[in-house]
Amino acid sequence: MKYHVQLTAETVKKYRRHKGLTRSDFARMVSMSDNYIYKLEADMIPLTDAAEQTIRRKLDLTDEELVKFNVLAAELEK
Repeated sequence: MKYHVQLTAETVKKYRRHKGLTRSDFARMVSMSDNYIYKLEADMIPLTDAAEQTIRRKLDLTDEELVKFNVLAAELEK
């Protein structure tokens, strides 16, 4: 499935922190390894389409919800 709003590694990290999740907890929620999430958040590896789909599906993260989160994150950074 293609999305109109791209999920980025930076957004993954911000979302995880906003939800108060440790990297390990987040990794378990999305069925990925801690090491993968670490490397993703550190921009050591790219966020693949397959990984984006998995994260979105596991978190039920729609384009609309992602836009809302991005607006909230931008406001919190001010």
